[in-house]
Amino acid sequence: MAIHLLSAADRFANALHVPLYDETRALGQRQRAHDLVRSTVPPVDAGGLPVLLVGGLLSRSWLLKPLSEWFGLLNCRPAVAPVGFGVDCGERNTVRVLGALEELVLGAGRPALIVAHSRRGQFARACALRRPDLVHALITLGSPLNGLVGGIHPLVKAEAAAFGVAGTLGAPGLMRYGCLHGRCCRTL
Repeated sequence: MAIHLLSAADRFANALHVPLYDETRALGQRQRAHDLVRSTVPPVDAGGLPVLLVGGLLSRSWLLKPLSEWFGLLNCRPAVAPVGFGVDCGERNTVRVLGALEELVLGAGRPALIVAHSRRGQFARACALRRPDLVHALITLGSPLNGLVGGIHPLVKAEAAAFGVAGTLGAPGLMRYGCLHGRCCRTL
């Protein structure tokens, strides 16, 4: 009975296209990912490949811990880019991601794989274009790369607009209207 209710809830949430629903469900898949890596014969060995993880809008570093652990099982050197909630000015966030990338590559002595989600994929892409010498490969997941707000769910657009209004009105640490149409993020 409980399985049928869960299945019905999944179908309902998928039909509504609720943002972050799939990401929430994925948290429960952590053990399966670990088991898959452990059961691989022969084991995958990435040879200490540096990997920079860049989470999505409003994500925190603890959400990336399972992915970081998974890359560790593959003999990678994972690090999480310190970009707070990702609601600050896009150019400032890009500079933070680039700083984390430079530090990781300097410590590893070779270019890094970048894995980025959602809005922060835009920052990671900008870093890869600015410093291709630091990037082994770039993987973006659900990132609107054809514009700063193109292709995102209307509810997420509404959240971003609310942050933009609050930032424009002077709330510290938030993006502003000028980030979308002004000079500060023109290079982004």
